[in-house]
Amino acid sequence: MNIKLKHCDNIRDLGYIDNLKENKIIRSKRLDDLEKEEVKKLKDENNLKLVIDLRTVNEAKSTPYYEEFDIIYKAIPIFTDEIIGLSFGSNDFNSLLKDENFSFKNLYDNLFKGEILTNIGLVIKEIVDFDYNKGSVLFHCTQGKDRTGIIAAILLLILDIDKDIIYKDYLYTNIVNKRRIRRIWLHTRITKNKLAATNIKKVMRAEKEYLDSLFEYIDNNFNNYHEFFLSLGLNDNEIDKFKKEVKNK
Repeated sequence: MNIKLKHCDNIRDLGYIDNLKENKIIRSKRLDDLEKEEVKKLKDENNLKLVIDLRTVNEAKSTPYYEEFDIIYKAIPIFTDEIIGLSFGSNDFNSLLKDENFSFKNLYDNLFKGEILTNIGLVIKEIVDFDYNKGSVLFHCTQGKDRTGIIAAILLLILDIDKDIIYKDYLYTNIVNKRRIRRIWLHTRITKNKLAATNIKKVMRAEKEYLDSLFEYIDNNFNNYHEFFLSLGLNDNEIDKFKKEVKNK
């Protein structure tokens, strides 16, 4: 399931899911710390051709190794710092840690509105329209959980993957991040307080109710998944092409 890299632990080829081809779609956390040999491994073993960075302008960072190995890098932010108002170390984030009523679910609910939803559509269209005969696509945010998780879930829906499998893939990030979450939670509990530690865990973990926001949005606004796909700017020919290139027959 996981691609083994020293400097990136939350990275997996979605080809582990039954009926999907390997080395087509890869989801990941940030790749900023990868060494040259790790990028070469992704190129040689996973046929990596396109990297899509979902992070904000302030978060995004490419690597000179992409160009060396003929890997295309595209930054397509899902949201801006101004829209989401949440980044580690910011005043907004520090205020969040003190908020007794903080709900990360509310932040997810706000993903499916206006500019953010438009940007999600741009990312989905970029991935769906890619020519997979040329290689694989990797998309990532910072931790590979929220923005990456939503994009992965939508792609898996398009590929006719069962809902329970989509949830399992989304929640698998908690297994990968278990020790990191524990370490940061404990540090926050010691250096700040119990409330801050509780809120930091809400931010660090993937929870079922967070992904529920996607399906609630679809159920409340469309008659079926196909209508939702079309609303993202896709057409039937693009969807059919994507399935033929990424799914096993």
